[in-house]
Amino acid sequence: MAFGSTSTINVYATSTHIGGQLSTGFASSTTSGATVTIDWNNGNNQGFLLDANTTFTFTGGRIGGKYLLKLRQDATGSRTVTWPTSVIWSGGTAPTLTTTANKNDFIGFAFMSTTSYYGLANSLNFAD
Repeated sequence: MAFGSTSTINVYATSTHIGGQLSTGFASSTTSGATVTIDWNNGNNQGFLLDANTTFTFTGGRIGGKYLLKLRQDATGSRTVTWPTSVIWSGGTAPTLTTTANKNDFIGFAFMSTTSYYGLANSLNFAD
């Protein structure tokens, strides 16, 4: 392009690349209760103290989104989790969570379609 000439440049982005790290922190950890709706719009990383057997539902996932859920057993322990039917687990089976009092499990999810979360590799039985 020569100096003084006029041109139109059209740019159509089909993807965005961000280099480096992106940290969203953890959304406030709260007690779970019997039913919990996790809204991923509140953050990609969320945590709950399991103080009862808990049934989770998920909302707000975005295609390509990666999510991390920290679950901590209360001082009683032995709390169980029922996962949303929208989660697809490797081999068709949800992980066996830690039931030891005051221990933590980290469960990852990828939202890769408009209806399904894929359960990712899990890290279980962590102390604080």
